[in-house]
Amino acid sequence: MSEVTDLIAAIVAIAKDPKAWEKRLGDADDIAKQLAEARRTKKEAEDAAKAAAADLETARYERGQAERTIRDATQRNAANAQRERELKGAETELAVRRNAFEQEAANWKSNYEQREAELAARERDAEQKLATAQRLMASYDEAKHQAAMKLAS
Repeated sequence: MSEVTDLIAAIVAIAKDPKAWEKRLGDADDIAKQLAEARRTKKEAEDAAKAAAADLETARYERGQAERTIRDATQRNAANAQRERELKGAETELAVRRNAFEQEAANWKSNYEQREAELAARERDAEQKLATAQRLMASYDEAKHQAAMKLAS
């Protein structure tokens, strides 16, 4: 019964002051508009939260990719530095070997030139001795001939 009593009280209140009732109805319209605005704002906030969550996930993914890229680049740099050290070591070893080869080649050339000079000197000595021996043989043959001629005469 209290609902019926409340209804009757409301009708009596409307009858006594219809302007107040219209004002209450206007207030209810404003409240409904505010409620609709609040619901729209809430939906926008939820959409923004979803977009922010998606952006956060994208940012985390991109950060992970960037960290991976940095790790890969760091590893490549370390590998490149190691390879560069190896190449410099090989280059140094090659330079040492080249210098040793050039020194050995210079020694061989020096020995060759010295031996060529010694050989040329020995050839000159041999040619002189041969010439002396040939003159000696010629004089011996001449002396033998002369002796044979004296014996024959």
